[in-house]
Amino acid sequence: MFLDRRGYILVHEQVMDNGVLGLFAFQIFEQIFPNAAHEGDPQHFAHGFKRLAYLDSYQRQDLSLKDGVPLVTQPGGEALVAMPMPFIYPAGDYKIIDLNGISRFINGLFESLVLEEQPRQTVAGDLEDRVGAYLDEQLDHPQAFLVGKELKYIPLNGPSRAIAELDVSIKIGSVLVIVDAKSIRVSLGYRKYEYSALQTRWRKFEEYFEKADEQAEVLASHPQGTNYDLIGDGYTHVVTLLCSAKPEFIDSDEDRFYIGDDLPRVATPLELREYLGDVTEERLKSLPFAKEITNP
Repeated sequence: MFLDRRGYILVHEQVMDNGVLGLFAFQIFEQIFPNAAHEGDPQHFAHGFKRLAYLDSYQRQDLSLKDGVPLVTQPGGEALVAMPMPFIYPAGDYKIIDLNGISRFINGLFESLVLEEQPRQTVAGDLEDRVGAYLDEQLDHPQAFLVGKELKYIPLNGPSRAIAELDVSIKIGSVLVIVDAKSIRVSLGYRKYEYSALQTRWRKFEEYFEKADEQAEVLASHPQGTNYDLIGDGYTHVVTLLCSAKPEFIDSDEDRFYIGDDLPRVATPLELREYLGDVTEERLKSLPFAKEITNP
C-alpha cells in the first residue's frame, strides 16, 4: 500500500477486494443509512458497492461524453440516471483510491439512493420537497410549516403581501430554522475544479445568502401576519441555512458562511441531518447570522 501527497492510495487488487473494499462499503453504508439494520459482515455490502465505486465496472458507453458522469438505466425504465463518480481506478494488478473523491462519492450516492426515494413533484419544487420529506423523516424536531409555505403580512394602508417563502422549516426549541434549497446545474468547469467556474458558482451562493438574510430580517421584524404568528408559537430567533444536493465551494472565511469549524452554511442534506440532529437551541441562537425576533 502506498499513499502519495495528492491523496491517492495504491493498493494491490487482491488486498482491495478481500479487505479494504468491504470496510469501505460498511462505513459508507452506516454514514448514509445510520438507522438501517444490516448484517455485521462488511463483505455483505462489497459486491454492490464495487459496482458503483470502481471505474472499470462501467463500460465506455455508460459514461457521459460531456463530463464523464456514469449514466445507468433503472430497471423497467428508459430514463438515464446519473450515478456518483467512482473513486477507485484500475492500474494493472493494483487499484488507485482517490481519497479526495470519497466525500463526493458519498454525497452522490446519497443523492442517488436516498433523495431519489422521496416523491417527486414539480421540477421547480423538486429539491425542497425531497429534502423536506427526508429531514421530516430523519429528525426528531417537528416541521414548522408546510414545504413551500408563503407567509403573508398586511402593512399599514396596504393589501396583504407575501414577505417570506419557506422551502423547508423546522422548529428547534424557540428557533425557527429555515432551509433554503438550491439546485444549480453543475458546469463542466466546476467538475474539473477550474477556479473561474468555482468563483462564478460561489457568487451565486453569495447572492442567495444575502437574500436569505434579508428575508430572515424581515420575518424577525414582522413576526405576526395573516397566516402565521411566530411569537404565539414560541419563537425567539430565526436562522436560515442553505441546502445543495452537492458539496459547495466556499470562497470566504467569514463566519457568516459557516455553522461549524469545517461545515459551511450551505450544506448537503446528509450534512444538515447530522448537524440539525445534534445542534442545541443555544448554539443556533449564537450563530452570527441568527436574527432575534422583535415584539411589535
